[in-house]
Amino acid sequence: MVDDNENLSSVYGAEDSDATRSAYEGWAEGYDAENLGNGYRVPGIGTAMIARHVSRDAGPIYDAACGTGIIGGML
Repeated sequence: MVDDNENLSSVYGAEDSDATRSAYEGWAEGYDAENLGNGYRVPGIGTAMIARHVSRDAGPIYDAACGTGIIGGML
């Protein structure tokens, strides 16, 4: 796996939208696993907050956020 600093450098160093797209495409396969492995806890915290305030039988939840869909999978 590519070091996360190299991935971030590719994204932050991108000079146009094509370069940004290419950088993320190269990072996409391991993006969630890498971020979770680095301590990224927002998906779990967000899911726990929703679970605290919304009962299981309340109906479906529409995940319209920007991202990889990791929170939707947890819900």
